[in-house]
Amino acid sequence: MAKQLVNPIERHVEKVVLGLAGVLLLGVAAKYLVTKPNYIELGAERVYPDTIDRHLAVKAEVVRQALRAHQPKTEEFNPILDEFVKNLRPLEKVTQGSLLRPAVPIGPEVPIIDPFSSTVEKARLVEVVKLPKPQVTSGRMMITTEPDPTKKGPEVAVDWVTVSALFDRKAQSELQQRAYGMRYGEVIFGAPQLQRRERRPDGTWSDDDWADVDAWPAARLARIPSVPLVTEGKQTFVPKDAAQAIDKFVEALKRPGEQLEAIRPLPPVEVTSPRSWTFPVLTSLHDVALQDDDYLYSTATEPAAAAPRLVRYPWLLDSPAEKPKEADKILTPAEEIRKAFQQADKLLESATKNKSLDEANEADNLYIDIMENPQATPGDKSRAERGHQKAEQLIKDIKFGSEQPPGPGDPSKGAKTRELVPMQQMWAHDAKPGSLVNGRTYQYRMRPVILNRLIGFPEKFETPADATKPMTVGSWSEPTDAVTLEPASQFFVTRFDERKREVTAEMFQWYKGIWVETKHKLKVGDRVLVEDRVDTPDPQDPESVYRAKVAFDPGATIVDIDFDRRVRERKAERGGIKFLAPGDKTCAVVVLGPEGQLDERIELLDRSDPTKTALKSKVWKAPKAKE
Repeated sequence: MAKQLVNPIERHVEKVVLGLAGVLLLGVAAKYLVTKPNYIELGAERVYPDTIDRHLAVKAEVVRQALRAHQPKTEEFNPILDEFVKNLRPLEKVTQGSLLRPAVPIGPEVPIIDPFSSTVEKARLVEVVKLPKPQVTSGRMMITTEPDPTKKGPEVAVDWVTVSALFDRKAQSELQQRAYGMRYGEVIFGAPQLQRRERRPDGTWSDDDWADVDAWPAARLARIPSVPLVTEGKQTFVPKDAAQAIDKFVEALKRPGEQLEAIRPLPPVEVTSPRSWTFPVLTSLHDVALQDDDYLYSTATEPAAAAPRLVRYPWLLDSPAEKPKEADKILTPAEEIRKAFQQADKLLESATKNKSLDEANEADNLYIDIMENPQATPGDKSRAERGHQKAEQLIKDIKFGSEQPPGPGDPSKGAKTRELVPMQQMWAHDAKPGSLVNGRTYQYRMRPVILNRLIGFPEKFETPADATKPMTVGSWSEPTDAVTLEPASQFFVTRFDERKREVTAEMFQWYKGIWVETKHKLKVGDRVLVEDRVDTPDPQDPESVYRAKVAFDPGATIVDIDFDRRVRERKAERGGIKFLAPGDKTCAVVVLGPEGQLDERIELLDRSDPTKTALKSKVWKAPKAKE
């Protein structure tokens, strides 16, 4: 075989590479083993690893010595306590000089009756305190459209939501006092405003979906008057007739009855069972009773001695001992008017005897309520008018008459005014028939409304047009938690027959205040709807049974049935969710809902569904026959 010539470079390249690697290795060894490559410059000196600890120790000692030798800065002051004590006795040093003015005893602070005229030239419209996040309660009730509670009218089912929040009345009063003056610190409420939005089918919310809610039942407040402004020269004012209408409006709005109905309206008086309305407790029933007392009682005397507590919510009293004897009795309009006359006459008699301005005002308010009651007869209104005139005259006599003021030892005259509760719970009902759809999910927001205390006084505002705004509206609260209204009709797949290609559904329906149930067989394409006769209370005798014809209609349609499905049940454990072993063969039903949404119902899961168990416990049972 012929020999090939090898290039000299190829012949010696390995030796050259090996030589370069050896030189590089010697250089690294010399740099890192013989010399001292690692150092830092500390000032003009280089510090190496073997000397850095010593340098740090020296620096630390220098800092420690500097801290020890440092003297803290002290303030020089001129003590004048002795001079102050001498000035407490000014007559002993008439001829002596003094560094301080003579001290005088501290007396009671002079109250500012109305700082508006002396400290503020022009006011700005006061903002309304924002409400915290409201709470919601919801339910379903039966109401009758018959206005006379003594008569039985047709009943309809109504879904309701009550939205409630705490308003800081004290903070609002302080804002008004600073801006308008002490005499305008009273907070007079209007009915709060309510908005609602519905959750979209995809589970999202949109700020574009907020819609005003016509709260019902709502307070029938006095009609808000128009406030025209007239300008003559440099003066802007309200005409005399308009000013008189404004005064009447303010007096009517601030009446205790209207204030209570504005911020805490009762549920519909037509409610068959008041217990179907859940009281929106944010703090406690006792707190709400105290808040009501601010309007029902205006003195420091114990209100419980004059009337039972929670008089506006008799069905909520905790114990039978506290429950008024006539709490469950429905009074006719004539009986209510007669009862109001008795209370007003008693208050007027006590006010005349004790010269009590508070009792006179309460009696006057009761007479005015009777005069404005549409159920009052002409005779009732005439009698109330006479009582109103007597109460007004007594109020003037107490305020401006020659009566001597009550002495400090006479507590029966001029009772001490009770300090108002700083917080006031306000709520509004969304309960108008047809307003809500059960089974859907909503959110609410609320904002307070209060009276503009300088309505009709353009000369006191920086912007005169602010005097034409009767009510001041606050900003919207943040949305409430989502509230889902319980569906009035529900069904659960509890059995299946593969041979007949059908399933059995247990159906539940809310009917006239009770839950009833039945069973129905369904196939693919069937509407989940059945009319059946079930046990219900007899309208004439609640202790008897009436077989009423009830329509069970959840608004769903069976789209498909899978008779060969196995499901792994989920079990919640401390560490998370555990999937059990596949169970026996079960059935899956695809359902088209009333809103066009698809849902899958599993027979194995529906049989043990806790919602079904809860509904079954609510189903009305016929009373046992008496022996």
